[in-house]
Amino acid sequence: MRRTVGQSPYLPCAHCGCEFLASERQLKLSRSTVDANSRFYCSAVCRSVKEGNLKRRPMPYTGVCPTCGKAFGSRRPKVFCGLRCYIDSPQLKAQLMAQHSKATAAAILKKTGEDRKPNVEIACLNCGVKRIVNPSEAKRRKYCNALCYRQYMAGRFDRWIASPQAIALPQAFDEFLSQESLPCLVDGCNWEGKRLGNHVNFAHGISAEEFKRAAGFNLKTGLVTPEMFQKLSERPHIHLAFMDEASEAARARGRQPPPVRRYRSLEGAEHSAKARALLTAGPSTKSPQICIACGAEFQPGPLDVNIKYCSIECRERWYKANRDALKFWLQCAKCLKDFEGSLDQQRRFERGHQVFCGRSCKGIHNASFRGKRSAAMPNDQPSG
Repeated sequence: MRRTVGQSPYLPCAHCGCEFLASERQLKLSRSTVDANSRFYCSAVCRSVKEGNLKRRPMPYTGVCPTCGKAFGSRRPKVFCGLRCYIDSPQLKAQLMAQHSKATAAAILKKTGEDRKPNVEIACLNCGVKRIVNPSEAKRRKYCNALCYRQYMAGRFDRWIASPQAIALPQAFDEFLSQESLPCLVDGCNWEGKRLGNHVNFAHGISAEEFKRAAGFNLKTGLVTPEMFQKLSERPHIHLAFMDEASEAARARGRQPPPVRRYRSLEGAEHSAKARALLTAGPSTKSPQICIACGAEFQPGPLDVNIKYCSIECRERWYKANRDALKFWLQCAKCLKDFEGSLDQQRRFERGHQVFCGRSCKGIHNASFRGKRSAAMPNDQPSG
């Protein structure tokens, strides 16, 4: 059976959000008017998690978050309900301000123009192992490796957050992977060990990649304990580069599309939130601004660039009132002519997407793109 020209072979997963290579039956159901609202999944694991068949264990501890005042549950005693409330807490802000003061003092010392200093001895912030480095590396190399960095960040950010395997899993991946024994996340399974990926594969029939997408881990994260991570990192990596090149060459010969694409992990979102909390910890050096929506004076944050509104509510209210009056000069991606575009087109252009002056240019571009894609896709061999 040949695919229709222009029909995309990918469908979005209703759980993890990735785009997976759909089967012919799934594509037929997606084109049907009766099953247009049906939800499709990239694997049986994502379907089980979305439908509630693959659940986490119950939460024996409850409490009230001092930041937002909401009740929460957890497998271990903790103070805050999640990472966002912990970042907004006075304890973390005081700690980050103290570290910001130390960093500012070090930056001032760097600008004094002193002569090159001799090599110094530094210790890892996590394990305490000492080594001799030059002064420039002493300011950057604070950890032995990525494992020490993960353990240090877990203790630094999640001091008041416990039990990531219950409800805090999407917001405390570092703490979960820093444990001496990893518990299984499947409901009813009391297994604990050093290799969680092998366990879910052999005991539950779930591949490690599918389990990472269902639980929100990065696809390159190893589901092993720190001890096992250290042992695996010390092994000689033989033939790994050759195997990667061979798999890529085989895929290029067969011109097979990747089975999953555009996956966004919760672990990556957690790391981004932590990095943003560190960047915004110091006081802002920008001058006060006047909100063009409400006229109130506000202080921009350390990362705010060309900010015009004091809050998201003011920005949306001003956009709603002036959407029709806002026009921007843009360039059509097809005919390369300048045209007067709307606010939505300006936002798409700022994100790197293509914009068009009219429906005719957009239709010609889409037809050309579909023709190139269908020519690159291999045709299915007829059965029999």
